[in-house]
Amino acid sequence: MPIISGLLWPQLIEWTGPFFFGKEVTYHPSGSGDTLNDYAELLLKFLFSLIAVIIWSVLDRRRVSYNKLLYWQEVYIRYYLAFFMIVYG
Repeated sequence: MPIISGLLWPQLIEWTGPFFFGKEVTYHPSGSGDTLNDYAELLLKFLFSLIAVIIWSVLDRRRVSYNKLLYWQEVYIRYYLAFFMIVYG
């Protein structure tokens, strides 16, 4: 979602704060991950994922299993974990 992450994402986060939490969202990088900005971003990602799951389930409700998708997901997770285990130490 490059369009959303580049152009609309900061505006969506600013809108999410007052709408869902009743507080203004301010961005100040602290590295902790427990600011209102981070919680608003997490909520938006959850909502977008939920919408994607609902759309996928409605459009492809006849298929029962995704064997190829499962295989490639496992390969991706395996390399992702290996990369971060090497980088982190």
